[in-house]
Amino acid sequence: MAYFGSLRYENLVKPVAQGSWLDGSSCPGPTKEDLRILKDDSIAPAKEPLRLEVPAAAKLMLESLEQSSYKRGHVDALDTTTQHLYSRHDLPFQVFDDLDKELFRGMLKGNVYLAVSSLDRDYPGMTTRPGSKHRGLRGPRTTIELSKYLVEHAERTHILAALLHQMIHAYFLQCCGHRNEGALGTGCDLTHHHGFSSVLYEIQDRFLKGKFPSLWGQKRKSHSDPWFTPGRGEPGSSDCYVNKQRLSKADCEVWVKRGLTRVKTPQTQTAGPRATSHASSPKPISQYLHLIEPEGSAPVPRLRTDYLQPGSSYVELIFDNRAFPLSKERIRGIPTLQRLLNTSGTGRITIPSTSYDEFRGLYSFLQRGDYAPSLDLLNSMGSVPSGATGPPCILQPQTGTPPFLLTDIRVYRLAREMSFQELRIHALSRLNRQWCTHNDPIEALEEIYHKLGPKHRDTDLRDWVKAWLMVKIPKRDVEYAKLYPTNLAVLQKSYDWKDRYQRLRERGGELITDVDAVEREMAEKAAAAAYAIPTAPGPQQLPEFYPILPDARISAAEFLAGMAGYFPFAPVHGQAPGVPWGRRGFETWAGRQPKRMPWSSEPQWETKLTAWRDEGTAWDFEE
Repeated sequence: MAYFGSLRYENLVKPVAQGSWLDGSSCPGPTKEDLRILKDDSIAPAKEPLRLEVPAAAKLMLESLEQSSYKRGHVDALDTTTQHLYSRHDLPFQVFDDLDKELFRGMLKGNVYLAVSSLDRDYPGMTTRPGSKHRGLRGPRTTIELSKYLVEHAERTHILAALLHQMIHAYFLQCCGHRNEGALGTGCDLTHHHGFSSVLYEIQDRFLKGKFPSLWGQKRKSHSDPWFTPGRGEPGSSDCYVNKQRLSKADCEVWVKRGLTRVKTPQTQTAGPRATSHASSPKPISQYLHLIEPEGSAPVPRLRTDYLQPGSSYVELIFDNRAFPLSKERIRGIPTLQRLLNTSGTGRITIPSTSYDEFRGLYSFLQRGDYAPSLDLLNSMGSVPSGATGPPCILQPQTGTPPFLLTDIRVYRLAREMSFQELRIHALSRLNRQWCTHNDPIEALEEIYHKLGPKHRDTDLRDWVKAWLMVKIPKRDVEYAKLYPTNLAVLQKSYDWKDRYQRLRERGGELITDVDAVEREMAEKAAAAAYAIPTAPGPQQLPEFYPILPDARISAAEFLAGMAGYFPFAPVHGQAPGVPWGRRGFETWAGRQPKRMPWSSEPQWETKLTAWRDEGTAWDFEE
């Protein structure tokens, strides 16, 4: 009998307390001490991150699975004949160490805190970096949270799939360390990047193949809008929303083939806290050139003797004591680089970049006229409003969004440093062609006003900031646009940014000057709109009495007739522009103006307005 009253049979039978939940009670499982450490959020990590590059960490994982010929076709706790012996609530904790040993080479043991939490139902799980205070977490280790709703109601296979997904996130954190989404530099940003996705698809093919659900999670039909993403909190945690767009398996196969073939991995898998991949280690510039692969995150060294292009056909761009070959055809017609090349006399041009990502932007621009991230990605993230242009309106933050703003600002800095006018114009053009941004606007402002030197923060860039702050929020999201009508209002009032914006203002500098100028200009425009008199279409000459309106030399009837004749197609409340007013419509508008005009209460005009009303015209002074 499967049920007794409201109780399930599986809860009437005492679950297996010891042994492996993967292979059965005859095999060893986790000890009580192992389980205590896994559930205690105050324990320090057993090891520091290895500080590998993401491609190197991915290659280590893929090679390990390939060399071990790993396959698993059975899990005792999931078998329909035995699963009733195992508690679903204990399942993630009991299998964690065994999965870590089989799939992740024991990298996670002692370095992860595992918990079941009340997450949004659209999030099967979440991984958070060590030391984060996100949602009350404060532990020194990487935290994996599984959805309480998932653990209590989902099939066991889905619980295990969610656990494996989060363990892959934790693996990359342990191998690479953490960096925030959109930030440049080394580390793992907890997005579903090519490295993560490639490992996920490989495990999917080897773990209960054909009998196991997708490790991406089961998509829900409740939210089909691609713009919808439930709130997730501060950066530093994974965005595992079940309906989020994913990289395809075919894309990952191409990335593995092209991006990992030359990536060198450490000689030992536990080389210590400062182990690095050979791809990121300096090579003698006299012996090596470095190539930039389209999908690679680090330059690939190649012996000069293996580079097949003749030395006379390329120049060398020098960055970080490494030489990057570039065809001479690519710098023809660029006076800045030609001048630097002629000045050096060595066939080399030293690039004053402060980061590899900045240098890669310049290199990509020389190769193909643009650099990553492509602005085409903005169109793929949702429907673009008709007529939308830049500068971008600030929309709600969205994780995994490429760092459009920071990249363009930093490339602009490099172009100014080199007096590279073509690149400077292109970077500024990209800033003006983005119709929206989900990036961190405070990081962008901080980069411009506190990290760039005064010579890089020129008038053009500051003018762009002022235009950016005045951009109006599209009315497609009515409530959001009502709360925050402009980008400046978003920074000043929204929960996401207002505290950091205020702290940025307190640091002073040119930001205060520019924001004050923006507020003055916006106030002037608002005042002008409030007191504006509609103007007629086309170059019509105004009546001679218009500049000194109102004028006692004419009667109200003459004034109304004259103005109506000159403004037959001006807009009126309730009518679209271009619809003729008619005399009564114009008289109704004209009757309201004295109450809004600054001279309406001045003594010299009170007598004239009273006289106009006494003449019996159509002035209508409504309360």
